[in-house]
Amino acid sequence: MLRQSMADSAEAGVSFLYGLSPWRFADSEAGRAREILVGAIADGASGVALLFDDIDDEPSATLAKRQAEFALASLDGLSTGVTICPSVYCGEQMAQQGGQEYLSALATSVPEGWGMLWTGPEIISRQIDQETIRTAEAVLRRRPVIWDNLLADDYALRRVYLSPLFGRIPADTSWFINPSSCFPVAAHAAMSLVRSLGRDLPWPEHILGKELPGWKVLSSLHYTPWDVGMDGRRLLSLLRTSLRLSHPEDTVSLLYKESRDLADLIEAMPDIEGGFDLLPFVTDVRRMIHVWLRALRAPIQQREAMLRFHLLERLPYEHPLADLTRECAGGHGS
Repeated sequence: MLRQSMADSAEAGVSFLYGLSPWRFADSEAGRAREILVGAIADGASGVALLFDDIDDEPSATLAKRQAEFALASLDGLSTGVTICPSVYCGEQMAQQGGQEYLSALATSVPEGWGMLWTGPEIISRQIDQETIRTAEAVLRRRPVIWDNLLADDYALRRVYLSPLFGRIPADTSWFINPSSCFPVAAHAAMSLVRSLGRDLPWPEHILGKELPGWKVLSSLHYTPWDVGMDGRRLLSLLRTSLRLSHPEDTVSLLYKESRDLADLIEAMPDIEGGFDLLPFVTDVRRMIHVWLRALRAPIQQREAMLRFHLLERLPYEHPLADLTRECAGGHGS
């Protein structure tokens, strides 16, 4: 399957980087790592990577030198581009104890021609700009390769992210996007990436089915980790205002329309490649819409109680641990 993916990438003019996570990076395993990477190049990989992210070891100069020795034994002299991911890969980690020391030692221990991955000021960065690049360049002693987690959702149980990528990619910088584990969302991100690079790519109906309005509804509320889209922002503001209106018919009509749009998207799931992976997220939004519909149809003085009942009492919306956490943090489960 990997060989076919490499062949498909070459045919499409896309570089295929083969990455390996050596985990404990024992000296005795460097030869095996090299064997795997050399094999990947022979099979058609246009670049290789060693990924030292998310290991348990505390950052230090000693750790950096151990990793550099393993990387050199595994990668030095290979006939292709080389990229490594440090264990400290963003500004917030660099600020922690040992982070600066680790990066300085690693940067001076591996060849200048190797790329080094960087996620920005944070693991999931709100903005990737030239200041981000300059900060990373100073400590890595080379221009960073940006590994952007904007649309990653492996840490989020209830959300995926469907933001477009216009204005996200810094000029003259190698940039990767970490995709969703939900295939339709990952395909949506790939489409957004191509469009952000200036290509007039039509909606990929053979992968995502018809371009139904439900996609727009879902995207407006599943936008980025810290924000909703413009339409989503308007909807949230409208809901907040409508809670106090005697006759919120316009809001009720809008919610019914968005519920129908999402229902149509659910009906189309068999036509979307991997569509049923998307189903929990669409169902989740539609359920919340119906909670609000029940509340807005009730008398004003009962609406807050109606929200509370359907969200926290009838069928608890959150995990009990989340409820307890919110209560202990001062939210009292509301």
